[in-house]
Amino acid sequence: MQHYCINKWGSNFFEDYRKIRYVSTMKDSLALEKALSRLKKAHLKVTPIRKSLLNFLLKHHGPFPIEEIHKKTLGDRVTIYRTLDSLERAGLIHKVFFGDNIVRYEYHDPDFHHHHVICRSCDKVDEVDLCPLDFLEKQLQKMGYSQVEHSVSFFAVCPNCQSG
Repeated sequence: MQHYCINKWGSNFFEDYRKIRYVSTMKDSLALEKALSRLKKAHLKVTPIRKSLLNFLLKHHGPFPIEEIHKKTLGDRVTIYRTLDSLERAGLIHKVFFGDNIVRYEYHDPDFHHHHVICRSCDKVDEVDLCPLDFLEKQLQKMGYSQVEHSVSFFAVCPNCQSG
């Protein structure tokens, strides 16, 4: 597994990560309550580490590598890995891959589907709300497939890097 490279991403990458508009109109506390309700429906206990991870992913709206999650939440690395695994199996979070061998995690809101665009120059990540692929998912379900999901990442040069 490739380790997090601070030089590639810059020391302030996650602090500088642009706050993206979040389609959901719920306040953070309501979003956390919804997430905890989903956790209980998945027959998982609400533990301090699970609550901490969900709260972090809800507040910061972005895909984060395990190293950043470890710095900003409770628990040791092994506990965080196990907790992320259980949250992923329950459908509350999902892994995001940008083709750089770094696994990132973000909260999965079933009411808000999006993709990502990553700048090739500065590695800035933005969310793309529009998804024409939902139609294809429905077609696959009609064909008998279940648990159909998709993930798309676009790679481009952002407007700031184009002008600079």
